[in-house]
Amino acid sequence: SRIDPQDTRVRKATLAAMRDRNVEVRAEAIAAVVALTPLDSDIVVALSKALLADEDAQAAATALLCVGDVGIETLVKALERGGNASRAATAEALGCLGRDAAGALPALLRSLKRERDPKVRSVMTLAAARIGPKDSATLAALVERVLREEHAPEDKRVEELFALEIRVLTSAGQAALPALENALRDRAAHARLFAVKVLSQLPASIKIVQELVARAQQVGGRGSCPRRNRC
Repeated sequence: SRIDPQDTRVRKATLAAMRDRNVEVRAEAIAAVVALTPLDSDIVVALSKALLADEDAQAAATALLCVGDVGIETLVKALERGGNASRAATAEALGCLGRDAAGALPALLRSLKRERDPKVRSVMTLAAARIGPKDSATLAALVERVLREEHAPEDKRVEELFALEIRVLTSAGQAALPALENALRDRAAHARLFAVKVLSQLPASIKIVQELVARAQQVGGRGSCPRRNRC
């Protein structure tokens, strides 16, 4: 006879396996617990604990994508409570939901402002861009990351994030102009170059670039000239 996945013994065995000493066993149990057993408060609590453990965070975050609003709520809570790996896994999972996680965007942006780890900031910024690509605070965060030029040397998401930043800011059009204007006034040449690269892809780009460059010079005087190094 077949084993009934709804059997309470299956649920009990799976929850016990989530506490196994071996990380691979725990990962398999985490995936199984949302696929085999009905969701209840015990399972949510177990997944919440797993999400806060760096070794189990990725598996738990992926599993929580499958349980609807409860999963999103659990992920949001972990943004402020987990370690680096937990916060990164949580943000990445929310980003995978895209606009379905729109309700989590304010909490994600708050966490992004407080986040000190460059690698985690990159993951959070990428997630915010996927969730709210036209949100003004998200657009500002994208440009802010470029201004800081912050990333961990081993962070493989940098190229993906840079390409996404250009795509999102270009798609946002006029909504992105305030953030890009700030970038044009920045001291760092890479920030000004990034801003012009985005602006060059906007409709009526030449006119927009000329207006923003003129405004940047007007506000900051000669010291804010985007080409100050060659003036």
